Amino acid sequence: MSTLVPRRFGPAWRTALGLIQHPPEGTPRQGAFLLARPVGLAATRSASMFRVLSDRLSRSGATVMRFDYHGTGDSPGEEADQSLEDWSRDIQEAQASLVEAIQAQHTDWFGMGLGANLMLQAALRAPRPPRRLLLWEPIEHGPQHLDDLLNAHRQELTMQLARPWPTLLASGMATEPQWPGSVLGFHVGAQLLNDLQHLPPLHPWLSLVVQRGIDVTLCASEEVLKRANGALPAAVQDRIHLLPLSNQTNWLSSEAMGAAVVPPELGRILEVLTP
Repeated sequence: MSTLVPRRFGPAWRTALGLIQHPPEGTPRQGAFLLARPVGLAATRSASMFRVLSDRLSRSGATVMRFDYHGTGDSPGEEADQSLEDWSRDIQEAQASLVEAIQAQHTDWFGMGLGANLMLQAALRAPRPPRRLLLWEPIEHGPQHLDDLLNAHRQELTMQLARPWPTLLASGMATEPQWPGSVLGFHVGAQLLNDLQHLPPLHPWLSLVVQRGIDVTLCASEEVLKRANGALPAAVQDRIHLLPLSNQTNWLSSEAMGAAVVPPELGRILEVLTP
């Protein structure tokens, strides 16, 4: 049976909580993995998928660390005070903590949603960068993501209260969600809002990460892959692995709560992470 060990990391003024899962005793060791979840409701609804992913990697002989960013989940801190730069730094601290805990020679990273964007930034700044970086459906356009969150908030209340949105507004049972503010139970402060409104495009970061010698796999819809690849310099295109997804899970939708706890694409994640 694998062993779970809580681990607190980061500087005293910005600590975060992680969980390191060691492989079962007697299992040949197969490297180390750092997993970065999305943020907000998407993190809550993908938690089961990350537990399954960690379990399967551990059974294959890997040591796996997953964690909550500062100000999220079980980590201390205020949601409203966060920024993308701070969360990217949390990933670097998690990486350093994992390397220190097991004396890892190298690590591989997996990030989903906004976690993928954060890992892309952290990979450029980490003193000990990952060997491989798997980006699963990173956020392509920040303003569109913010709009998607507002729409999902309205849809959730409409479903829960069984009334059309205009009726909820007219009756005072709901108010229009606004930025900055609390949407889908997660508070987005002014700095994080500004960061998402000006989220940098993927291709410049992808180019720089590849130039640092990191093996990158980008997993997304064919449309996203086509746009990203078209914006990359020709010298870099052949060095980034593109994995089109035929099945996608909307983690902001209520459908993700039970029916899609583990998406059908999980097997493809494992294939890429454990070649």
